[in-house]
Amino acid sequence: MSKKRPPSQDDHFNDHTLDEELEEIFEQDTHSPLSSRDSTVIETIDERVGVNTREKSISKSKFSLPLTGVFKHLSPVVKRKLLLVGRRIQYEEGTLLNNVGDPCQGLSFILGGQVRVEWMDALNWVPIAVLTAGDVFGAMEWAEGKIWEERLTAESSALVLFIPTAVLNPLSATYPDLQRQVERYTERHTLHALLGANSLFHDIPNQSLMNLIDIASMRYLDPGSVIYSPQRVISLLFVVGRGEVELLCEDRVVQIISRGELANLELALGDGINMTTARILSPVTLYVLPFDKIELLMAESRQLYKLQRMAQLLRSRALNE
Repeated sequence: MSKKRPPSQDDHFNDHTLDEELEEIFEQDTHSPLSSRDSTVIETIDERVGVNTREKSISKSKFSLPLTGVFKHLSPVVKRKLLLVGRRIQYEEGTLLNNVGDPCQGLSFILGGQVRVEWMDALNWVPIAVLTAGDVFGAMEWAEGKIWEERLTAESSALVLFIPTAVLNPLSATYPDLQRQVERYTERHTLHALLGANSLFHDIPNQSLMNLIDIASMRYLDPGSVIYSPQRVISLLFVVGRGEVELLCEDRVVQIISRGELANLELALGDGINMTTARILSPVTLYVLPFDKIELLMAESRQLYKLQRMAQLLRSRALNE
């Protein structure tokens, strides 16, 4: 057991138990990037499977956390802990950070540069977001224990603060606000990217879009769950974050929607009738928005006709016209 760090005068919190747990993790996990803090190159998933990538370890004394993004919402105590236990990694432009199917090994906070997020659609890689300083990736995968469903690539030279899962779990247990703030920030950032990529929202002012995102909530549903039906009309619009939803008219599949697409569009027709049933096909993440707020926003931006046109198209498909 290595010698413990004596408390400094600016330690205004008592977390010696956490410090001891973290030291034990560092000592036991000899394969973790954190086990060799002074190394110049670390082993990654990509290197173990034969992909030639190089990541430079950065001395922890050279950098501080950005004042933007998720860091604005974290307490000084939590930010200090992240700096203490995190590993800074410099990715060169074009380096693959994570690929679809990789296990999530922890959280990565972007300190500088840009990281492109893409997902596979119809056998093509589709960009869905560009992350910058203050952004974080891996939050949902960490919280849900999922593998990666997107591909992340360094769009430019990027500096990342990596916190492995083995360290995150005791850290979040001691400071539960860390997980709450990271998940909430990730939800907002993801929904902003999804709406921004949808042509329906292209002419909506960004501040109006952010106001809408602030009142959104997120739900996870399992296959077979029914969101709405002709017998259950609800005044909510759903944005698919992950997974697939089938829209049916009686037993006939009208449409299958996936990431970034909207469900419950028939509300825009204003007749209080739903011809379709929305049923979950695969485990799904849904972002839920009050329809009256969207309707008002679209009307103010003179874009309501787009929403009504999409709704009418869906109604026509349901009626097989």
